[in-house]
Amino acid sequence: MKTEGVAAFTNPGVDFLAGSNVMAIVVGIKNSAFPAGSGAVDTNGHKINVQKTWGSSERINPSINAGVTGSWYNPEQSGQGWVIEKISTGQFVFYFYGYDDTGELLWLLGLADYTGDSSIAVDVLRFSGTGFGGNFDPASGDNESVGSMTFNFTDCNNATVDFTPTSSDLSAFSMPAQRLTSIKSVDCVFLSEGQVDRVGRPFGNWFVPDEKKDAYNTASDPDTWFSLFNADIIAILTAIDLADGMPKNAYKVPSELSPVLADDRLKVDFEWAACLGVWGFETSELVPQPHTNNCGGRGLAANSDEEVLSMVISGFDPVYDDNVTANDVAFLTESPFLAPPHQ
Repeated sequence: MKTEGVAAFTNPGVDFLAGSNVMAIVVGIKNSAFPAGSGAVDTNGHKINVQKTWGSSERINPSINAGVTGSWYNPEQSGQGWVIEKISTGQFVFYFYGYDDTGELLWLLGLADYTGDSSIAVDVLRFSGTGFGGNFDPASGDNESVGSMTFNFTDCNNATVDFTPTSSDLSAFSMPAQRLTSIKSVDCVFLSEGQVDRVGRPFGNWFVPDEKKDAYNTASDPDTWFSLFNADIIAILTAIDLADGMPKNAYKVPSELSPVLADDRLKVDFEWAACLGVWGFETSELVPQPHTNNCGGRGLAANSDEEVLSMVISGFDPVYDDNVTANDVAFLTESPFLAPPHQ
């Protein structure tokens, strides 16, 4: 959009997604598979069968990146520890320095393929023989497998290390480990398991501040959405309403619009066949009036940014036309309905 006293789209419009492909999972579900309505009817006597739909993506396993590289130790047993590296070949390397039960210096090494999971088991090798410095002779060295060491990272600075020996002169242990050093300019990122993103209606997260978008996307219980984000949504709606230079002319005042936006689930009334607009159902409820011959939902060709901005800035008077009249590739008329991908 451009700013010339009031908000406006450029004319001609620019479809900045033209030429881009999207990844989609398309699932077809027959209406008959959805639960029957409650038997309620609208003011025209038409049956109501509303379903609320939203989708989310979820990380099955927690993960950690190359920022895990550095020195690690147990503060209660300073003097032994690990040097850990996530190397460019996609492998996890550790070096353990310490002592065995007889007081002799012990040097252990492990190498394993690393997928980024926060838990990784590594076979452990012990090295011995050869000499020091200029007397080092690779041919005279020896190594043996002595067990397995598992690193369970709980965040970027803490882990638990478990050792299961196969050699009789080494004992099993489980101990905490903390980061001691890190690599400059290599940020550590620990990604927890669970929901990472969600969407119901388009552009729902426009109405929460940037610093809360992660919290918004990971909030997995619809019953908590209103209490978590309503105040922020009201504040942003109040600000956006000023975009046309005319305050208080949105479709409804922020306190009435905010519950609709906070409940970011796409409403579809399966008793209607025609689906005329992504906000058709909700705007009818806000008046209130029957959503006549409109299932709600969101059609692929719906110009959703026009609809939502027109609703919250001007109350649809005027409609903010983005001057983009069609998808850059025609949609299909049968499943999966999305336009064919660009080659």
